[in-house]
Amino acid sequence: MKKIMSLLCLLVVFTVVMTGCGNNSKNTLNTEEKNTSNTQQTDDMTNEAQEPEVETEKEKADDTTNEIQDTEKGPIEVDVNWTKDEITNALGEDYTFETHEDGAYFLYYSMLEYDDLYFYFYHDTETVPSDAAANLMGIKSNKYKVKDLDVEVGDSYKEAWEYCDANFKHAYDHHSDEDVFDRFYYKDTYYWTYFGNDKDYQYMTQEEIDTVDSTITYIELFAPVD
Repeated sequence: MKKIMSLLCLLVVFTVVMTGCGNNSKNTLNTEEKNTSNTQQTDDMTNEAQEPEVETEKEKADDTTNEIQDTEKGPIEVDVNWTKDEITNALGEDYTFETHEDGAYFLYYSMLEYDDLYFYFYHDTETVPSDAAANLMGIKSNKYKVKDLDVEVGDSYKEAWEYCDANFKHAYDHHSDEDVFDRFYYKDTYYWTYFGNDKDYQYMTQEEIDTVDSTITYIELFAPVD
């Protein structure tokens, strides 16, 4: 009888122990599942937070590309009234610069040149005065255009002449005491316009303007020195 009771007690203890272990295992599994779920939710939230940043960077890259494309559209506007420093500040450092003795109206002349664009300065000091504008500016392609002048390299000479005739005064040559047919004052300045053409033709009359067709190959603005 005692043996039977002892066996029953052991059976009860064993059952209680096993039940406890089973509950602990379930609790452990539930905890692990909760931790896994929380980790996944955290990762998802982190990814969601990062996605707008990635998109923002993409938008910034697109904006930069658009700015570059906008800059590349159309010719670069240049101003004959710029000083040497204003020219290089506006157009960059990719230029050549030389100074030589003049031996004519001035002691020196200096040339500042970019691809398809050049400026000449005449001066009596060894260096170009800081406040001096160029005496001559030339454009050799439609990469550039003169500020406030609706004429570009590649335009019809006839159309350019008609535009200047309607908007500017003819230049006056005090040597001949006559207006110069194919030269105009640039706005209200002392600079003259000159348009080179692909036929190297010098127009002298309205009839020639109407009958001799040519295309502008370069544009110059220059200030007569005598």
